[in-house]
Amino acid sequence: MNNTSSQHLVFEANMTRYEIILSEFKDRHYGTDKCMLVWLDKGNGGRSFVWAKGDRIYRSYAAEKSGINGADLAGLLSEIKKYDSSLIGELVGFDSRYLS
Repeated sequence: MNNTSSQHLVFEANMTRYEIILSEFKDRHYGTDKCMLVWLDKGNGGRSFVWAKGDRIYRSYAAEKSGINGADLAGLLSEIKKYDSSLIGELVGFDSRYLS
């Protein structure tokens, strides 16, 4: 992969249609692999969340940093994990009813 890779994904989870941009990139300060999702919930823009590739993601931290509620985060992140399991190590603290 180059320094950056992005994909436009559309999927359904938790009875909601999600449209996201999913990117992988190198952190310019540390050289580590990072991932970013942008949820296009406002047409051409939306909320985002960045994490280290392969990291464990905690619901409370992700919700605080992204401003996305727990149920939507569970749907978004579990679909990303299904799409490419190397991006997310483990989802912690999410209500299992919302994980796809």
